[in-house]
Amino acid sequence: MKKTAVKKTASRRPRARLKKSPLPFVDPAGQNGLNPEPPRAIFLEQPAVYPGTAPKAPGFELPPDYGDTKIALFAKDPWWLYAYWEVAEPDKAREAIRGLGLAVQRTVLRVYELATDSRAAERVSFFDILVGSTTGDWFIDVGQPDKCWMTELGFVADNGRFFALVGSEAVRTPRFGVSDVVDEEWSFSSELFWKIYRASGRIGAGASSYDVRAVVIESWQESAALQKKQLLLKGEGPSSFQSRGSA
Repeated sequence: MKKTAVKKTASRRPRARLKKSPLPFVDPAGQNGLNPEPPRAIFLEQPAVYPGTAPKAPGFELPPDYGDTKIALFAKDPWWLYAYWEVAEPDKAREAIRGLGLAVQRTVLRVYELATDSRAAERVSFFDILVGSTTGDWFIDVGQPDKCWMTELGFVADNGRFFALVGSEAVRTPRFGVSDVVDEEWSFSSELFWKIYRASGRIGAGASSYDVRAVVIESWQESAALQKKQLLLKGEGPSSFQSRGSA
């Protein structure tokens, strides 16, 4: 006789809940007998990195020179110039100077003040800057606005003779202040100035940018009409051009 298997369903017992014990109150003064544990310092065991010793990131580095012989001069502001230069194979120049029975004493940047905006202009004065290298750059304090300058890099021999290796183009320092050159074509009357000044809102109620634009266009139209009238009075108007073409 076969026995039938009896399936029993397992009953799930509820999980026992953990009782959270309340944290003991720690009195700072230690009146309840519980002394808090003092904080502990955490030390990381790794080598310290000091400034300047960090490894360089891989990348492209500019070469110290390019094997060229050139010098460039720029006007930085009304009082300062900036120059950078490079001389390829300067030892050949030193050997040539030795062939004259002289010795190179120092490397200087000679700065010339020119009479006009031309490299071939008359050299009014000059001064030397001891640079000590045939590759480098320098900020030059000339202290004179609206002047023309050029530079030469070269060697000074023991007898005081200067041997130029390379020269720059002429540059002019900008003037300090507003230019005194007045172009009549772009000049406008004081009446127009005050119209724009009022329309911009500086005096009284402000106006929109469209109103300011309208004032400027109106002034240009009046100026163009006046110039056309002056040309007609001088005989340079359209009629004069037609007569010239038919002749």
